Amino acid sequence: MMPEMTLEQLNEAMRHYPLIRGVDRVPKGHLRIETGFLYPDGTPIEVFLVKDREVPVFSFSKLSDLGQTTAYLLNLSVRPWVSAKRRAFLEDTLHTHRVESNGGAFEVPVSRFDEIPDAIIRLAQACLRASDLIFTRRVSLLSPFEDQFEEFLGDAELTYEPRAALSLPDNRTVEVDFLVRGKRTDSAVLTLSSSTPSAAHTVANEVFTKWYDIAAAERPENRVTVFDDSRDVYRPSDLERIAKFSDVLPFSERRQVIEFLKAA
Repeated sequence: MMPEMTLEQLNEAMRHYPLIRGVDRVPKGHLRIETGFLYPDGTPIEVFLVKDREVPVFSFSKLSDLGQTTAYLLNLSVRPWVSAKRRAFLEDTLHTHRVESNGGAFEVPVSRFDEIPDAIIRLAQACLRASDLIFTRRVSLLSPFEDQFEEFLGDAELTYEPRAALSLPDNRTVEVDFLVRGKRTDSAVLTLSSSTPSAAHTVANEVFTKWYDIAAAERPENRVTVFDDSRDVYRPSDLERIAKFSDVLPFSERRQVIEFLKAA
């Protein structure tokens, strides 16, 4: 537990560190430290010496971002703990910078004043690196259903690779939405979703073409099409064509999808 310091004392101690831009006190008593690190939108990364509530005087035992990085990601519809890939990225980031996670907040314990500068840099670096997860939202912006299906895979604790490229003859590749690891073999998965019948027909044609090329290459993976059956926009003939080259599963039958992918 670290004793109370005045703002003047802390500012004086920090003025020799160019990555620390200023210190002030927030209403709850925490000391806010503005760093020279920036979130991707240009907002300064702030960390806080958190006031201990267990003692009557002001004292500090940890440095925290108070959940601001997680809130930043959630505001941009990026859920860092749902996707297995995002979760692994975040866990590696926190481990590298020796930062702990506590209910969505990133924290570093501090017990002496001379530990603060290093803790600030490590915590701010972790916040900066974690915020890079916004660049994984490209898939969700292109296809909300793909993002929903990826969350489903994460919740089911299935091991998968998003946007996997499968090699074909003549140095060609075909990208599938997900490559899911099963007990016996992998499953290549394409998702099918649309809001209108005309667009559904176009997307179905693209799915059919990919499966046709993959089947012709005699790839070993199971071929699985998962379609968003919350909308009745698909032509039966399109689904029948796709079914000639892949298993076709409605997303509403989630238990069936999980059992199929796990048992593969």
